[in-house]
Amino acid sequence: MAELDPTAASTTPARPFAGAALSDARFIRADLRGMDFTGAQLDGADFTGADLRGAKFTGADLSGAVLNGSQLDSADFTDAGLANADFQRAVLSGACLATADLTGAVFDGSRLAGADLTGADARSASFLRADLSGANLTGSDITGAALAGADLTDANLTGTTGATIAVFDARNAIHWSTGKALQAIAQDRGLDDYANEVEPEIEHARRQGIDATAPGTTQQPPSISWA
Repeated sequence: MAELDPTAASTTPARPFAGAALSDARFIRADLRGMDFTGAQLDGADFTGADLRGAKFTGADLSGAVLNGSQLDSADFTDAGLANADFQRAVLSGACLATADLTGAVFDGSRLAGADLTGADARSASFLRADLSGANLTGSDITGAALAGADLTDANLTGTTGATIAVFDARNAIHWSTGKALQAIAQDRGLDDYANEVEPEIEHARRQGIDATAPGTTQQPPSISWA
């Protein structure tokens, strides 16, 4: 198992890791600001607590990697493989995860404010209590994703596959911004298509004693406000 000396990382050249084979490598608490990991094999690597601000992971394989508590502001994960990666409590403000594979990845408690997830595959990913305010999820797939407690203020969910059910389920956690997100989804889908998509979930909620009504209808408002 490769291990990096955290005290030496900041003095190494900017591209020592591009295309490198670093499966299961350990970069715990390393200073890797601006480092270039383009196309690197980093499956199972451990970046716990590392400073990766501005680092580049374009096309890299980080499946199953651990980035718990790492600093990833403005990092670039375009086209990266991040399936089942652990980003709990990581800071990814302004990071780019466009067209990345995020299936099963865990972002619980992470900060993704202003992040770009355009076209990302985030099926079954977990964003519990994550800050997704201002994030761009246009054209992404969040089918089966967990969003309870997530802050979706001003998030762009235009054309996002699975957004209706994922955000509807998250709404049951009574986080105000999920109602705003659902309104935006309903407007994007069109109210009839939205109603057809969410109706099975509404019926399931009603059977559990939860009052759920689609936004913009003339029915009595639910006990949990959309706004």
